[in-house]
Amino acid sequence: MSKKFLKPLYLLATTVLGLLLSFIIHASLELLYLYLATSRNYTITWNSYLGKSCALPLWLQITLIVAGLAGGLYMGTFWYKMVYIEGRHPRYKPTAK
Repeated sequence: MSKKFLKPLYLLATTVLGLLLSFIIHASLELLYLYLATSRNYTITWNSYLGKSCALPLWLQITLIVAGLAGGLYMGTFWYKMVYIEGRHPRYKPTAK
C-alpha cells in the first residue's frame, strides 16, 4: 500500500474504532442507569433526539460521541507515530528511505 494513503486510512480506522467504543460505553452507561433507576423506583426521563429515545441527558450523549472521535483520532496519531515513524513495533521493520 502506498505511504500516501497509509496515514489517512490508519487515522480513519482508529477514529471509527473510537466511535464504536463510545457507543459501547454509551449503551453500558444507559443500561446501568436504567437498572439503578428502576431498582430504586426513580422516574426515568426519556430524551428524544433525531427520532431516537435515550435515558441519558443530551449533553452526555454528545460528550460521549465527541470523546470517542477525539480519543480515536489521538490513538491513531499516537500509534501511527510509534509504529511507522519511530519504528518501535517489534514486528514492523522500517524500510530504508
